[in-house]
Amino acid sequence: RIGYFYTEKADAEEVLKDVRANVDASARISSFPLSKVVEVIQQPEVMTGGRFRLRSSQKQLENADTIAPIFDRKLQASVPVFFDSRLISVIDGEPTMMVFLRLEDMQKTWKEIIKETRKPAKRGFGNKENNNDKSSLVNVALSTEQDTRDLKPEMMDLMSYLETVDDNKEGAKALIISSEQFID
Repeated sequence: RIGYFYTEKADAEEVLKDVRANVDASARISSFPLSKVVEVIQQPEVMTGGRFRLRSSQKQLENADTIAPIFDRKLQASVPVFFDSRLISVIDGEPTMMVFLRLEDMQKTWKEIIKETRKPAKRGFGNKENNNDKSSLVNVALSTEQDTRDLKPEMMDLMSYLETVDDNKEGAKALIISSEQFID
């Protein structure tokens, strides 16, 4: 037996139609936190009752190919994540890399950051007292040594990226971001 976790709801819904028609009419989509998905995928089959895989959307695989044409899809079992080393958010006082499951989300975030950095600083900007500030990007740090106008996306397989973060002895953190919503 093999089960799949999908990064995009539309992909899961497409497969669900086929499963309902041919396998189990009562099948449904469930939503899980990414941390739980990674935990289940890494467990041996004997613990989960079968194998589980995480599947990326075709669109994100195509995006990965534009950034790194040699991206090894491993028969589409890989899930690309997108990042720019200048997109760092400070969470609980710790620098945290912003990593995206969708290239479009990273591009949108980048545009919002550039727009915010061009505005004059507001009094109390980023302070806890100023919780009404509508910018959700107040803690993002951009390197002043690099051109902040040009996004320089990098890409890596999700599981490889998580291993890299785990292996980092300096305690690097990653915030994985996706605008995809499975819960209506």
